[in-house]
Amino acid sequence: MLTIHQRLKTALILIILIGSTQLLHAEPRYDTKSIIIKTKTQMVTKSVTLLDAESFKTQSWGLFSRLPNYPTKIKRLSRIQRRSNPQVLSLHFDTNQDIKALITQLKSDPNVITAEPNLIYQIPETQFTPNDPLVSEQYHLDLLHMPEAWNISSGNADVTIAIIDTGIDINHPDLKNQFWQNTPEVNGFTGIDDDNNGKIDDKYGWNFNAESTQINDVYGHGTHVSGIAAAQVNNGIGVAGIAFNCKIMSLKTNVNDSDSFYVEDLIAALNYATEMQVDVINMSLGGSGQSPLFNEAIEDAYDAGIVVVVAAGNEHVDIENADISPAIHPDVITVAAADSTGEVDSRYSNYGDAVDILAPGTSIYSTYPPSSYQTLTGTSMATPIVTGVVALLKSIYQDATPTQIYNAITKSALDKGRVGKDSRTGYGLIQPAAALNYLKRPDTYLKRPNTKCEILSGDYIKNDQLIEYSFISISPINESSIVATINQNRYTTSSPELSFTPLSGNPSGKLTIDLSTIPLTSELHIQLYYEDSKGDHNTDTINLVIKSGFQIDGPSGEGSKLINAPNPFDPDRESTTIGFQSTQSAMVNIDIYSLNLAKVFEWPIQVTAGYQGIKWDGKDLSGNTLPNGVYILTLNATSDSGETIKKQHKIAISRRKSS
Repeated sequence: MLTIHQRLKTALILIILIGSTQLLHAEPRYDTKSIIIKTKTQMVTKSVTLLDAESFKTQSWGLFSRLPNYPTKIKRLSRIQRRSNPQVLSLHFDTNQDIKALITQLKSDPNVITAEPNLIYQIPETQFTPNDPLVSEQYHLDLLHMPEAWNISSGNADVTIAIIDTGIDINHPDLKNQFWQNTPEVNGFTGIDDDNNGKIDDKYGWNFNAESTQINDVYGHGTHVSGIAAAQVNNGIGVAGIAFNCKIMSLKTNVNDSDSFYVEDLIAALNYATEMQVDVINMSLGGSGQSPLFNEAIEDAYDAGIVVVVAAGNEHVDIENADISPAIHPDVITVAAADSTGEVDSRYSNYGDAVDILAPGTSIYSTYPPSSYQTLTGTSMATPIVTGVVALLKSIYQDATPTQIYNAITKSALDKGRVGKDSRTGYGLIQPAAALNYLKRPDTYLKRPNTKCEILSGDYIKNDQLIEYSFISISPINESSIVATINQNRYTTSSPELSFTPLSGNPSGKLTIDLSTIPLTSELHIQLYYEDSKGDHNTDTINLVIKSGFQIDGPSGEGSKLINAPNPFDPDRESTTIGFQSTQSAMVNIDIYSLNLAKVFEWPIQVTAGYQGIKWDGKDLSGNTLPNGVYILTLNATSDSGETIKKQHKIAISRRKSS
């Protein structure tokens, strides 16, 4: 059963993974021309070359004689070899075989105890180690186990990282070979807009403040950020970038080589990056106040499938209260900064509900103009680490959506701080190798139709409800492979209880399960099996509870008491979630009172059977944040049949001292 704290760990995740979150290992390798079997009958032959099926049948003392299509299946068998144990044989063929099908057939023979593929083991790969002499200064590469990630992906030149910043040192030896190239302009004519995008000779990027091709970095910030993301590797000099085989587009936007940026230039840079179809955008910048057009440009990039990664900021403030953009935009990945131990550096790193992920940002060594190296500190340095990991993901999974990238990074993170997502560390410290492994399997979540409320193991549910599995997958789901085993009864999409709807334009899909005709008692156990178009198969399981009568309880595993978490909570830094379960559909009125019985908050809500989580930000009905103290929550619920339940609970507001 999941406690409310465990549920809060998943409540804000965009897609909930039902079942095991353990990383999948690589598909085992095996020889397609041989197979291993163990027989009930000891073989008298040591090794024999077979000329035809009848010869094999004789030599093997009747083995396989009962197999259907026997002569066809084994006529290409060339050799039998006994493997020490007289009952263990290896069968070798002169052509490639359908090993899985052959194993299935062999196991049906009464003379065969077992059959298995001839697996191929190998010496573990040597981890990639750059020969760049200053790598030892880059502690973040060891902290994040980058060599392990680089064994999976080191990026590729087709993936472009747009750096919206102060430009890049174009002559830096660790960066000069890393530039994205605008092919029509590079191969075109000087002074001509060869690609008709309104920019003349924009070969490697553009200066949006000066409206020129001058992208060289004088200030230094953009060069430092670019080196963290994608400095060249194995060139015998300098440092190593996270995504060193990817390319960098320099979008210089600072005003007169300063540390300031006009939002109009940022909008133009975002639109340019979107038009040129980059893969990921890095913005290690921000400021107070919202620009609808700037936000619209971010949304356009997101809608185009581009991942936007931004810095949380270095003022040690709540980014929501300070109204910091773009950090609080819902379509970006917002990065807080960690120190060399992997813990959040609360001396400067901003915080807030919009923080998504933590990455090293303190004392990061990277490229700097002119043609040198420097150590800098800030969320600006943490951001390109995450950007680099996004580029590695896009290098393998080119069609991955921003949502899939977000899930891979956040769900694979090393949890820090309070359990689950918190306002200082987000989902935790980024784990590049784990993120790269995460997208190997389709992601699924289970919910009630037309709601945002996910269903987790231990939740209440009624047997007349519909529930939906949503698939987010790199490869399309094979509808014919879907099997739902519900309380030991098997259902497929040809059954009226199951219906699958592919989503147009991407490999995702939705499976609807109608429980109204399925015989259920007090527990609902669902095991879902499915394959994608690559042949990879997955299994998810969930256990739900069906209760008779009308009950309002705390979240699964918490008993009958109402619970909110965190409690006490600091409304200047976070919200609290009031969690409860209902066994039936009901109208629920939640009210919060001060100790002098003045109503400060109210929330009427129609609920279905199952879990509900209501967020309260500590503000009263007028939108004013309440002072520290104890408040009384009352819950009045009326079921569809007219039964009523009343519950009461204490909530405490307590502001924490600044770190």
